Amino acid sequence: MAAFFKRMNRGLVLGGIVLIGFIIFVIADTAAFKKNKPEIKNAVTEYVDSLGELAVTPQELQSIDITKLTNAQSTEIDNKIEKNVNQYWTYEGDDDGNYYGFNKSEYRSSLDLLKEKDTDSETKDGIGYVTKWTPEINWNQSSISKNGPDGVKVSLECQIVADYVGNPYILSPALPSTPNDMDYSGEALSLNNAKKQIEINGSYTIYMKKESGKWKLTYADSWGWNTQIHTIEDGGDEA
Repeated sequence: MAAFFKRMNRGLVLGGIVLIGFIIFVIADTAAFKKNKPEIKNAVTEYVDSLGELAVTPQELQSIDITKLTNAQSTEIDNKIEKNVNQYWTYEGDDDGNYYGFNKSEYRSSLDLLKEKDTDSETKDGIGYVTKWTPEINWNQSSISKNGPDGVKVSLECQIVADYVGNPYILSPALPSTPNDMDYSGEALSLNNAKKQIEINGSYTIYMKKESGKWKLTYADSWGWNTQIHTIEDGGDEA
């Protein structure tokens, strides 16, 4: 009987040591995560801001009459896309448990829409241009949480305001879309030289992991948005 209690006591001691070790690990891991939050926040902000270089149409392409890009123009846009995607994304090859959304290669492919000029469609998708693109993240409504042992999940509330002409593809932290695709009111968008402004208030989920000391995206998704569109004058005032 004494031997039994001796073994039981030894087991309790070992179990207590394991429990204490686990508690210390959880406390240390939580402290490290909290310490990383400002860095993650800065990485997301930098990424969203960087999209402006892709979102605004190059000056030489800001014409409603351009219906096809030259090889040189297409290559220039491709180079900008590759630079941005490689700088801010890393490839994990999974979907983090989500059916919708996109990983690095899927997002890269979607950005080819920025070069598309569909003259055959009724809505003339891609015919037009973007002159100004401004993002604003609402961090009061956004959150950063752990996702697995070395990943994070960012629930992001972000507003995009873009000035445009025609029906170009407009970039967001999710996939590019045309104003016509985002206009739930059903109001027809005229394809002319009138400058318009679209306000996109979207909810996004971004998954990230640290690679070579930098937080990068592994997966992203959009959970819906609402838009407002109005015509503006050349000076930027509402008509």
